[in-house]
This record gives sequence, C-alpha cells and structure tokens, in this order.
Amino acid sequence: MKFLTFLSVVFSSLAFVNAHTWVDNIKVTGGAGPIDGSLGYIRGYIGHSDQASSYLIATPGTSVYRSNQREPNQPDEKFGRLKASPGSEITAEWHENGHTTNDTPENNAPGYDPGKVFMYGTISQPNPDLTLEQIWKWTAESPLTGRYLGQFDYDDGRCAEEGSQGRPKGAPRWAAGGGGPCKGKFNLPEDLQPGQTFTVFWVWDFSTKVPGGAHFEWYSSVMDIDIIPRQGNFPVEKPSGTVPPQKETSTPTSTPVDDDDRDDDQENDQENDKDDDDIVDDIVDDIVDDIVDEDDHLVDDEENFDGEGPKGKDENHKKNKDRDGGRDDDNLDNINDDDEDDLPPASPSPPTTTNLPLVQRSAKFRAW
Repeated sequence: MKFLTFLSVVFSSLAFVNAHTWVDNIKVTGGAGPIDGSLGYIRGYIGHSDQASSYLIATPGTSVYRSNQREPNQPDEKFGRLKASPGSEITAEWHENGHTTNDTPENNAPGYDPGKVFMYGTISQPNPDLTLEQIWKWTAESPLTGRYLGQFDYDDGRCAEEGSQGRPKGAPRWAAGGGGPCKGKFNLPEDLQPGQTFTVFWVWDFSTKVPGGAHFEWYSSVMDIDIIPRQGNFPVEKPSGTVPPQKETSTPTSTPVDDDDRDDDQENDQENDKDDDDIVDDIVDDIVDDIVDEDDHLVDDEENFDGEGPKGKDENHKKNKDRDGGRDDDNLDNINDDDEDDLPPASPSPPTTTNLPLVQRSAKFRAW
C-alpha cells in the first residue's frame, strides 16, 4: 500500500512538472548592449526548479506574482539580474516541458495549441496584489508605469526538451538543428533611463490547450532588469509579427554602373565639351568682327580728313551735319531709351501659392 502511495506521488509530481513552464533566463541579443552573453534570472530563482519558479494564476482577478516573487529578490548570487540599455532586444528562454513534443492524447487532440506568451513591463513597483486583469489593460502606448511589450508563440517551432529525440514530434526538430529551450524576443522601451529598474512580466496563456475558449490556464514569471547607459550601436532583429509596429528607416544604396554606361557617359561628356568649345569660338569671332568694323570706320574718317584738308573737312562736316539733319532728336530719344534699359529691373514680388494650381503649389513648396 505504501509502495502504491509512493508511485502515486511520483507520477503526480511528474505530471505536475510536465504541466508547468517558467522563464529560466534572459539575455541581451541586440541593440545598444551589453551583448556579452551575461544572463539574468527571474525573482527567487535558485536553479531549474518547478517548485521554486512555476506559478499558475488561478483566476483573472488573482495576483500575477508568485509568493517568492512579490518583491525584488535574487537569493543566489549566481543568478542575478540582467543589465541592459534602453531599446535593447531581450531574448527569454524556457523549457517546453513536453508541451510541444510529447506524444500524448492531449498534445494530439484536435485543436490543441500550446498558446502564446505576452510581455509587459513597468518602472514602478506595483502593489504585490497586481492582477492579471489589471495588466491586460496595459498597451504599447501606455506610460512606463505599465506598458505592453509584445507577444509571441509559446512554441518557437524549434524547441524540444532533452529526451525528445526519439519522439515523432521531437525527432524532426533535432534533425533540423533545433532542440533545446524555446525562445521569445521583445524590446525594452527606448524611453527608459539609466539607473531605473524595469520589471518585466512573462505571461503565458495555455488556455488554448482545450479548444473552445472555455478553459482558463495562465502562468507567469517576474524578473527585474537594471537599466544602464548605452554600450554601443548594434543591429536589432525585430521579432517578426510579435512586437507592435515600429518606424524604420532605410538606408539608400547606390546603383552600380556597368562599363557600357560609363563609356556612354564619357562620350556625352566629350560631345558637351565640344559644344562648349564651339560656343566660345563663335563669341571670339563676333568680337573680332566688331573690332575690324570699328577699324574700317576709323580709316574712312582719316581718308576724308587727309584728302581734302581743313576746308574739305569743314565742308564734309557741314554736309554730314546736314545729312544727319534730324538724327539728333532721334539720338536723344535713343539715349533716353538706353538710359531706361540700363536701369536695374524691378525686384520681383515674393512667390505666392494662392494663385497657382494645386500641383504647382506643392511643387513650389518642395523647391523652397
């Protein structure tokens, strides 16, 4: 009888172990660091122990804190808190404990789903009686006193517990290079400040193991992260479809130029240079022609003067004056016209957009 009681306790313990999961560690895997492999642990962590770490939330109105996680504490110095900078990518690890690889009636039942994990965080130290219903109200836009950080599948598609190599669901994962703990990524808020402590809640909804939505089964792990100054600028791999959308910028890239395009550009440059030379030659020819015409005019004046002497000069001057008769008035008008042409143009009015078509208005604003 005692032996049967012992076996009952053992099998009950095994069932208890297989029914629960908790976060074993977290580490920085992207962002401003430090990316040095350092691990952080949940509150009250003393090693991979179900009895000291796993916590079933009985109802939505029940506290999300396990009894040994209601206050910040790291009882074993080997399992300290993580240090990370604002915006860093954090990867959490947990053992699937057969929830993805066990070949059991429950796992093989139609509609079975190991569920999702939801991440929340706060810089305050909430009341230890903080309930699941209360943190459900936190959003990605909430203040740092209570913010939603993202969600991901409990089963990352690769994880498999040790000993599942021979199981129908575990063997393919090991063969494909998987196996080991499940992983989920989230990002710390960018608006955290060095010196703050950010408390993170890992909340697993396992209610989906029973299709229909009538079953309630949630678990949680609570951990603290010490925020430190940025250590560098490392790329962050955003978890696909798990974290609320964030603005990215893209870096423009230059288009390579092949040899044919380069030759064409050189030929075009040479033709443009040739056109410029032709323009310069034309300008020089026009200047030379003007100088030659002016010299011819001076030669004609000298011939008139030298061939007829002073008297002829006076007569020619008189004839020229008579011939030019009414040109003085014309010249005066021309002078006035020339003076007006020499005046600087009036300054244009500042461009306005009210009298432009809509397309031109937008184009002008872009140009400004």
